[in-house]
Amino acid sequence: MSLPEFISSWSQISNKEDFMFQLNDADENQLTVVYFGQPNCIACDLVKDFMRALPGRYPNAVFFQVPFGSSVTVDCMWANDVAIYPFVKVFKNFTTVQNHMGYVTGSGTTMIDNLIKKYY
Repeated sequence: MSLPEFISSWSQISNKEDFMFQLNDADENQLTVVYFGQPNCIACDLVKDFMRALPGRYPNAVFFQVPFGSSVTVDCMWANDVAIYPFVKVFKNFTTVQNHMGYVTGSGTTMIDNLIKKYY
């Protein structure tokens, strides 16, 4: 097992203001994918390579990683339901719907991919 390094192809969000800015600033047709990982998480290690490749597969989406232990998971209601890792949350047209489109817990790469495809 290893520490969940920051996924090089993803941007980091480490505070509520940045998180909300990204959701509110996204184009209405743009998909925003947010990943939560945890240190010493076998399932997180299993999906690292898959997650690293997603921005190349979906170039019109925006990908963010919230560091483990970040205040975002406490301060932001759109991120405080994370309890199982890895956790992926997908948003689209947040300014209108004010909600997420869906989420996946665990290392089911097919489920993650299908969720992204559904709204991409």
